[in-house]
Parts: sequence; structure tokens; C-alpha cells
Amino acid sequence: TEDKITRAAEYGLEAGTVVAHDLEVISRDALEWTGGNGVEVVLDLVGGAYTAASIQAAAIRGRIMLIGTMAGASASLPLGLLLRKRLTLRGTVLRARPLEERSS
Repeated sequence: TEDKITRAAEYGLEAGTVVAHDLEVISRDALEWTGGNGVEVVLDLVGGAYTAASIQAAAIRGRIMLIGTMAGASASLPLGLLLRKRLTLRGTVLRARPLEERSS
């Protein structure tokens, strides 16, 4: 929301985007902010169609960390674009992990 962006700006956020129903705003703004290069790292907290938008917004050799699936556990992804950009897409969760996993 606009309110969240305003509050985040108090902590140093330089730019933000309110995403309503048009997910294309994500890649459009990301490309604008980066001079057309795309973003190096995406933290995708919602999944679903947002993951495809993350691929669009990512820079060549960018990294996407898929952390949540609030927008859906399934998605249609532009795999050709993912390959052309040589992206890394990694999934994880924000929950407790066994000590063995945390230490590696």
C-alpha cells in the first residue's frame, strides 16, 4: 500500500511500487529504477503470478529467492526468459530448520 511505502521511506527506501492487479508494474518500475538492467536479487514473498513478474524484473544472471506462496503455490513461468537471463531461482521457507541444515 502507499502507506507502507511511505513508512518504509522513513527507513531509507528510495522507491516503491503499489501493486494492485497489474503485475506488469513490477517489471516496468524495476527496469526504470535500474536503467533497463533489471534487479540483481528478488525476494519473492508471495509466489503465484508474482514469480513470473519477478523473472521479468530480474537482471541477467539475477537471483530470485522464492520464500512464500500467499498468492498461490502454482505458477505459469516464462521458462525461455528464465533461461535466456541465466537466472537462479531458489526456494526456501521462513520456518525453523534443524541444526544440521542451519550449520551447512
